[in-house]
Amino acid sequence: MKVLWIVNINFPCVAERLGVKPPISGGWMISLAAEITKHQHIELTIASMYDGAAIQSFEHERIQYILIPGGHKAMLRYQAKSENYWREVIRIVNPDLIHIHGTEYAHGLACVNACPQIPTVVSIQGLLHVCEKNYYGGIEFKDILLFRSLRDNLLRDGIMEQKREFRKRAQYERELLNKVRHVIGRTKWDYANVCAINADLEYHACNESMREVFYHHQWNIDSIEKCSIFVSQGSYPLKGLHFLLEAMSMVIRKYPESKLYVGGYNITDTSSINRRIRLSGYGKYLRYLINKYELQHNIWFTGPLESTEMMERLRKSNVFVLPSLIENSPNSLAEAMLLGVPSIAAYVGGVPDMVERDLSCLLYPPNEVAVLADHIMNIFASDELAIRLSTNGQEIAHRKYGCENNYQKLYATYQSILSPRNMEQVLLTN
Repeated sequence: MKVLWIVNINFPCVAERLGVKPPISGGWMISLAAEITKHQHIELTIASMYDGAAIQSFEHERIQYILIPGGHKAMLRYQAKSENYWREVIRIVNPDLIHIHGTEYAHGLACVNACPQIPTVVSIQGLLHVCEKNYYGGIEFKDILLFRSLRDNLLRDGIMEQKREFRKRAQYERELLNKVRHVIGRTKWDYANVCAINADLEYHACNESMREVFYHHQWNIDSIEKCSIFVSQGSYPLKGLHFLLEAMSMVIRKYPESKLYVGGYNITDTSSINRRIRLSGYGKYLRYLINKYELQHNIWFTGPLESTEMMERLRKSNVFVLPSLIENSPNSLAEAMLLGVPSIAAYVGGVPDMVERDLSCLLYPPNEVAVLADHIMNIFASDELAIRLSTNGQEIAHRKYGCENNYQKLYATYQSILSPRNMEQVLLTN
């Protein structure tokens, strides 16, 4: 079976070939591709966009990689000329099936428009049309205006413009979901939302595989930094870091030694003229909250973390928190649970499908910072609670995210899509 993947990152071997930094995101695709190479059922080709002038192709560890001109611009905005590139790719690969990973970018839609005759399935990652509605993250509009920065005005890239960008790209998402017949999803939330766009879609349930390093290590309460919290990202309002800062203001009254570690760059940094000029409106707002709640000595930005660094940071943490305003099935939570890190998450999107409430993860209503703070302090106060969440979380995560099991489900999905019944429907449609 020949399968063409369309992805939105450059895989590590592609990044090395292009002389750019390897991706930090998209680890589930890298893990799944590695699992496919262990079997003989699928001949895999992976296509991604790059800033070049011609199609490139090379093979690495039993996977063919194809680089398509257009770069990030062709992903963010639909370019009709991309259709010709995709026709050439289809001629080279001659795939039985196309698998588009994610609805967030326009290059997958260009392939579908260029080659409608090829059976196609789309994996749901996030859903832009829902994210756009929640993009402000509960921040009042007056504060969005008040904390608008010089950078926001110069680049026209503040919170309001970013929300509008999501809205524009959501149009491609809707068009894509209306043109394919098959989707792969993982939660009741993504099922409901894709069917609301296209009720005729055939939905296939298949969990993702996490990055390999998270399967081979374990959290231990005797090796942690007590009263430490980790959140994997917080660079834009949708991720809810501002709510966690408010919760921290309550936590430090009882646990003044508490530390919050935030994955990613310090977007609140004003230590130089250059940093002050580059300060975003959201970074400015977070900086205001840090000063307001006197958290200067309680918060640390880790910088970007690759998989092993992320694993080590999680293993040292007393608790992992996911304060997002909307998520589908966040891999950050899945990886924390795989390690057995006691976890707290907002009850949003597909998160409830990932956990057993109060057994493997503590959930709280989004925006309810007092409940979030109480959950954090309860874990700090009770090693018994932390260990119970750890044990139960690890058990459910290993059951859901087993690589071999997920591969078999994916292969069965591909077979189902290429079954005679579905192929007849493709011929009738085209």
